[in-house]
Amino acid sequence: MNVTLVYKWGRDPEEIFVYDDGTTKLRRDRLVASDDDDAAIACVRGLAEATGDKVVGATIGSGDVS
Repeated sequence: MNVTLVYKWGRDPEEIFVYDDGTTKLRRDRLVASDDDDAAIACVRGLAEATGDKVVGATIGSGDVS
């Protein structure tokens, strides 16, 4: 059996520059998994190891929230 995890890539918040007038600009357009995804991956790996199953990961979306 496979244990499947689906997560969405998002823009790295550390790459956002905020100007004095409140406008924003991405310094680099880099997509990353969120902190929640790290916890979900650890959980799925633990479940797969405990049951002898294999982990299958999938990403969805482009990370564009606009």
